[in-house]
Amino acid sequence: MVEMLGFMKDVDAIVCPPCVLETLPHDAWVEHGVYAGFSYSFAYNMTGWPAVVVRAGTSSRGTPVGVQIIGRPFREDVVLALAGHIERELGGYRAPMI
Repeated sequence: MVEMLGFMKDVDAIVCPPCVLETLPHDAWVEHGVYAGFSYSFAYNMTGWPAVVVRAGTSSRGTPVGVQIIGRPFREDVVLALAGHIERELGGYRAPMI
């Protein structure tokens, strides 16, 4: 955790994918063992750092694509402000075409 805090010393937030895969097969946990696919979020979930995932676009297959925003401990304000900005600039939630 000390190394993580040191890395964030001069960084307000990290913006990264929430997962390494665009979508997960229904049997992913059993058949594919995709725990490594969540390596972008495990460390922050385990430390309790503030993070949020917001829609940032649509894939070529028509599925939503999100980005994860992670902030320093106790800086939920920064994470939520960045999430709001990304949603405003990139269109935010869109109801699926059914």
